[in-house]
Amino acid sequence: MLLTGITAAIAVQQPALGVTLPAAYKAAAHGDIVALDATPVPAGSLASVRLGHSSGSVDSTTAAPNSRAESANLDGSALLDNVPLDVDSVTATAPPRSGPTSRSLLPIPPNPLLKPGLIEGSVPADYASATACPVAVAGQRVYSDSLTSLAQTTVGDLSAVPGAPSSIASVGASRVRTVTALVDDAVGGSDVEAVTTTTVGDVSLFGGRAVVRVTSPVVLRAHSDGTTGTAAFDSPPTVRVLLASAPAIPVPLNGSPVTVPIAIPGLNTSVTVTGFGLTNASTGATAAASLQALLRVDVDLTLATTQVADVSLSPAPMDVRAEAPVGGVTCNRATPTPSPTATTPATDNPDRDGDGLTNVRETKLGTDPR
Repeated sequence: MLLTGITAAIAVQQPALGVTLPAAYKAAAHGDIVALDATPVPAGSLASVRLGHSSGSVDSTTAAPNSRAESANLDGSALLDNVPLDVDSVTATAPPRSGPTSRSLLPIPPNPLLKPGLIEGSVPADYASATACPVAVAGQRVYSDSLTSLAQTTVGDLSAVPGAPSSIASVGASRVRTVTALVDDAVGGSDVEAVTTTTVGDVSLFGGRAVVRVTSPVVLRAHSDGTTGTAAFDSPPTVRVLLASAPAIPVPLNGSPVTVPIAIPGLNTSVTVTGFGLTNASTGATAAASLQALLRVDVDLTLATTQVADVSLSPAPMDVRAEAPVGGVTCNRATPTPSPTATTPATDNPDRDGDGLTNVRETKLGTDPR
């Protein structure tokens, strides 16, 4: 009887090892590099656009394809002088395993509001079957991996305004990556994750009179072990406005706008920068969070009584979601072989000591990632 009691107590304390496949699990991640809105709309120009799109998903409960990765020049429709722009995307689906496929995406025609840089995309997808997981590399079993990059982009042509800088803003080279995966835990199971990682280039205003700088990369992660779902930034991002002859201005991520003192001869200028926090919708075993944008730069320009431009520039809209069965998923931990990944090395969550667990996982488990 004593042995029975001890055995029962040990059994209660042991974590669940995961659900043997087939099992119900799903994850989705999405991100855009920058959203842009403007009024009034100059002739031959855009009014609203979401530039540089990345998304990925896996769902074991649907019919094939169960995994999908997509990289696109635009997220949704856009009009150029009331003419629809083509959305150009590169996609990969599984099963069967496909990619990586990489190519330059259709450019957005230059116009008075926006002169975008080169947009490139890379996507692989993997899904072995309902009864098998992708092989693990460094403890991660990747289903979808989408990478979209955008070269330096110019916003707002001011060349027709005497004495003004050539443009309202420029956005430095940026990229967004979305990954869905199973992540092996320390007790024999695999948890479900969705991760959106955005590297935000410097936003230079009026030829460098002010620079908005973000600590990059910004990593938003949803993690579900089947009992608890959590969603958060890997590290809290920071936003600062750098001025040539004044101390840097910190921008809180609480929706409160910060005024940026910029004077342009001949123009009435109003510039504010607003930072935003994420909305955490996690409940039970479901991990979910969204970010309408990490920040928004609002610029209002008038010449005498005539409005020249009212522009909003919003980098890094992001969202993630992950759901796992109780205890996670049980995968066959065979000798790992490379899984398909986007063509840029995945350095967003390294495994510094090479033990098969990423730094983030070791931190969660309370072990030493060094």
